[in-house]
Amino acid sequence: MQSFYDRIQDIATYYNIKPSVILRCSHIPYSTYHSLSYRGACPSIETVQKIINCYPEVSFEWLAVGKGNMLIPKKSRAKIRKLLYHRVQSGGF
Repeated sequence: MQSFYDRIQDIATYYNIKPSVILRCSHIPYSTYHSLSYRGACPSIETVQKIINCYPEVSFEWLAVGKGNMLIPKKSRAKIRKLLYHRVQSGGF
């Protein structure tokens, strides 16, 4: 089973970016990321949610515990983008 560290690496590879970009976008301290990777622990819900807020195509369950596919189905992505657009427009983000 993949570790949280491995899953962050997979996201970085998919988007062709460095893991540090994911951490900066998500406002996650490197120390938190390093600690999770070193201990092999599961991330907190808050940590996972911060990443999902930046990368909404990524499956919450996959990122949190490694189950399922990395990306949510394409049909669901359109709905999420629409929801996020309305949240940003209304100032609720």
